[in-house]
Amino acid sequence: MIEGLFKILLVVILLVVIIPLVLLLFGEGALAYKIFGWAFSKGNKQEIVIQRNDDTQDNTVTYHQVQNTEVKPTATVKHIFVDHNTHEDGEKGMTITVEFETKNLKDADLYCLVRFYNEDGSPLAQKNYNRKYLSVNGNVIVGQYTSPTYNDCTTKTTLFMPYDELPTNGTERTDFIMDASILHYHTETEYDVLERSRTYSFYLLNDD
Repeated sequence: MIEGLFKILLVVILLVVIIPLVLLLFGEGALAYKIFGWAFSKGNKQEIVIQRNDDTQDNTVTYHQVQNTEVKPTATVKHIFVDHNTHEDGEKGMTITVEFETKNLKDADLYCLVRFYNEDGSPLAQKNYNRKYLSVNGNVIVGQYTSPTYNDCTTKTTLFMPYDELPTNGTERTDFIMDASILHYHTETEYDVLERSRTYSFYLLNDD
């Protein structure tokens, strides 16, 4: 009699205590995974985006998980080197080398653009109306298309700016500011500005 009662009690304990405890620790949404998740992780974690769909006819809300595997392209301007008093096609000017690093942009259509400003930071107006150095807003620019050969690499783009395209203020010395931007063209008219560098200062002396 006592032995039978003991067996029944043991079964009750298994059903009421031990089995729920096992499910709690190791089942779906288990507490063990919440507390010791680091011990069960394998490989790199991927970001999960929850998308909400409110277009169902019965006004219910459904959710489904989508793995976000897209890696955004990036560009970083590392250095701008300037060589003064150089010549190109018979014109005297400055050679500008923009060095930038890119990620996930292999064979992409990039445009390296250098803008010029007055000493006070206002855009430098293009007074010669030379379309090669003229922005859509009428300011002085110089740029060139380029394309990285690898997904992660360093690219150097060399540009030439004639001194005659930089209007001076008529004094002995004129101070200028410039910066560099890296644009990613998706189409001929659509692009993203991936990077805009800090500004660099330089000056020109009047030869007269």
